[in-house]
Amino acid sequence: MRALGALAIRQTLAGFTLPECRALFLALILAIFTTSLMAVMGDRLDHSLSRKGAELLGADLILQSTRPLHPQRTEAAEKLGIRHSGVTQLATMASTEQQFLLISLRAAQSGYPLRGEIHLQPSSTSALPATGHIWVESAILERLGLALGDSLTLGERDFIISHTLISSPDRGRGFVSFNPQAIIRADDLASTGLLLPGSRAQYRLLFAGEPEAISTLQQQFKDGLETSERLIAIDEEEDRRGSALSRASAFLKLVAFLTLLISGLTIFLSLRRFTRLQNRRAALLRTLGLNRAQLAGVYLLQLLGYWFIAALVGTLLALFAQQGLFLLLADMLPQPIPPTRPLFYLLGPAMGGMLVVALSLPALKQLCRTAPADLFHEQLQSSGYPVRISYLVLGLFILLSGFFYLNSLVLSLLLMGILLLSALLIAWLGARLMVLFGHLLQNRLHLGSLLQSRIQQQQRWYRLQIPVTCLLLSLLSINYLALTDLMQRWRAELPANTPDHFLINVQPWETDDVINILQQADIGTQLWPIYRGRLTALNQAPLADTLNAEQLSHGSLNRELNLTWADSIPAHNSLTQGNWQPDQPGVSVEEKLADELGLKVGDLLGFDIGGTRVEVPINSLRTLRWDSFQPNFFYIFTPAQLNELPASFITSFHLGDRAGEINRNLLQNHPTLTLIDVRQLLNQLQTLLGQLAQLSTLLLLLAALAALLLVYTTLHQELEQRQKENALLRTLGASGTRCRQLDLLELALTGGCTGLLAVAITELSLWPVHQRLLQLEPVLHPTLWWALPLGSLVLFVTMGLISHRSKSLSASYRLLRQQL
Repeated sequence: MRALGALAIRQTLAGFTLPECRALFLALILAIFTTSLMAVMGDRLDHSLSRKGAELLGADLILQSTRPLHPQRTEAAEKLGIRHSGVTQLATMASTEQQFLLISLRAAQSGYPLRGEIHLQPSSTSALPATGHIWVESAILERLGLALGDSLTLGERDFIISHTLISSPDRGRGFVSFNPQAIIRADDLASTGLLLPGSRAQYRLLFAGEPEAISTLQQQFKDGLETSERLIAIDEEEDRRGSALSRASAFLKLVAFLTLLISGLTIFLSLRRFTRLQNRRAALLRTLGLNRAQLAGVYLLQLLGYWFIAALVGTLLALFAQQGLFLLLADMLPQPIPPTRPLFYLLGPAMGGMLVVALSLPALKQLCRTAPADLFHEQLQSSGYPVRISYLVLGLFILLSGFFYLNSLVLSLLLMGILLLSALLIAWLGARLMVLFGHLLQNRLHLGSLLQSRIQQQQRWYRLQIPVTCLLLSLLSINYLALTDLMQRWRAELPANTPDHFLINVQPWETDDVINILQQADIGTQLWPIYRGRLTALNQAPLADTLNAEQLSHGSLNRELNLTWADSIPAHNSLTQGNWQPDQPGVSVEEKLADELGLKVGDLLGFDIGGTRVEVPINSLRTLRWDSFQPNFFYIFTPAQLNELPASFITSFHLGDRAGEINRNLLQNHPTLTLIDVRQLLNQLQTLLGQLAQLSTLLLLLAALAALLLVYTTLHQELEQRQKENALLRTLGASGTRCRQLDLLELALTGGCTGLLAVAITELSLWPVHQRLLQLEPVLHPTLWWALPLGSLVLFVTMGLISHRSKSLSASYRLLRQQL
């Protein structure tokens, strides 16, 4: 056994001198590196974002209501060993002797918040303000001209400002969360007289505990959720972080999958080449006394040796790379970033090991049938059975990898079907194109006859080389174009004039002056009327009688929504069904909401808007961009339906560097306005998109490296065969220059045909990728139709120039004698 192990080690080390072994080793490193990097990063990001979400929420789970919550809610939590606290939040006027300011007031109970920390200046160990004291954000001090120790009036009571509120979790939801914030003790709220019948306040219960207990409590609450209540969980908040992040995550998974796919193809072809070239060595080992089992053990140990070294190198590279990537994203993630679970470090090596063993066993089984007499044959005569098994294993690997990375069996099957059918079609079409171009060039070039003869002889190689390289170029093009289209979409979502301020709580008597102030600053904007209402009926029947249980639990039905009316559909909305007719009663509904609730054009909707019942038919469905930093609405009514009801107004606009002067002008003239500055959020988002682009580019470079390795592997194998043919041509009188020209002409023609076919495959494959994975509108790419064929031609010719070695006449004789 020791002797076999020593033999396997010697063969492993000697194998690094062979091109096919080096290609196999590098492909294994890339596959293990990519899998390990994505697994470790994904796990750490998931834990980090979950922690970040809990810290932003102030809890693991929040139950929110517009009415005081029943004590039974906390009793259910206590039975599960879950900690709880509570807070009441409302928008109210804070005043001094001369000024007023609309603020968001939180009255917090003991233990608040349950996750995260409240940061104060000066720092304090107190969890809550002392009785009669208040913590306020610096915006309140600046706008009211106050300092620490001054008095601030809330309703009927004066409070002493003891600390400046730097940051805190659980700012609330909705526009009330954007007002300058203040915190008092819950015990002090009643003395202010702010909570009266009809007061608009949010009542929240916060819960924190073990994930299993939180999940149980969340399900209990869902089963008994009242119409005024709403559950807020970490995962739901994550879903609202923006489509840019979700599309970026989908793209990163796509690049990782395609890089792994390219590496898998390289491993497959390198293993195939490796086993086919081991016929003589296997026969020699059989001659020296090894039986079939021992021979299989030696070669399996050799391959496992390559895997072991590649696993160490790939895993270490992944560890260093993920540390660098987390440094890149440090500003966006809570520190310290949680460590990953040890199991995730083993996913890459385990995948590489299974791939090597699964793909090599069928070929090794055939190699072990080698007889000593095969020492006099150049290559192992292959049979179809092991090859078919290898193809089946490779197909299963592609399918499982696609499902793991893309999280969609349909998309995985679709991509695999496109690749398989494309390979078969390209194999036939590529060989026919080569014959066609050979006929066209036969009488037009000096070497045309030799080129046509070689094309006729190499049909089998074209049926392998053209599909492999074509699919390779297609995968790289899909990666690149998906990234390009994604970046163009991100830039379109955040143009230079993206609104960076929201203005809300504009009263009807203030609209003219507000518009005048903005127009004097050359700011054009539209004021949107806001009405608070709730959908209560469908086709003159209660929702409980027309919707199923899942639809009735929809978030839009469990709270009041912002409604509006307009003369025309907003520019950032697009009609998909129906017609907008402003002179007739009707309402336009957001398309996704309509689909989830089963609404369609012509349905009659009933709304409760401030106690007024409004019935209106759906006249159209539309899509909108929630991340456009523009006011967006689920329902937009025609003017005649709502313009007689009382409303406040909202708008958004871009101020840029002029924000300070215009903000002061607006608030001095209208102190009750709420001005929301989102410049910091925009800057963070733009920074994050830039970092995601850098991460995407890194993975794209990995895919390109894997692709070049695959091209080198396949072309190098064929150029070895070309050397034998050129040696024969040299003995028949051809010069070395003519042989070189013939090789380069054939490679250029092969590269051009491959590029043309790759363009068609790329455009076909991008269609489902854009629609199902990246959620983008499919588009054609005209530049691709000339750039990819030209690039493919240059790639083939360059590889030929690098690998081509001209042989002298005497060297050609020696090479031919070796084949006899």
